[in-house]
Amino acid sequence: VIERRGELATLRAFGFRQSTLAALVLAENGFLLILGILLGAVSAVIAVAPHILADASQVPWLSLSLTLLVVFVVGMLASLAAVRAAIKIPLLPALKAE
Repeated sequence: VIERRGELATLRAFGFRQSTLAALVLAENGFLLILGILLGAVSAVIAVAPHILADASQVPWLSLSLTLLVVFVVGMLASLAAVRAAIKIPLLPALKAE
């Protein structure tokens, strides 16, 4: 988000509200987080598929699911902090830097 402050400043100059930009960036980051978590989880399940098929009762599904949920929540909180920092950047210097 910090690297894209020029883009965000340009969109603000065109009339986008800060809340709209924050929602757009959070939605994009949320999508990327979900996609990354899903791709990683599917890859991990494929990698351990022989073990799961041999004895599925030994897999701690609840703790694995909670770990992925914590990863998502922490990722969204980090995104929110970055969005808040980027939205507070003054418009003119960010546009000049772009």
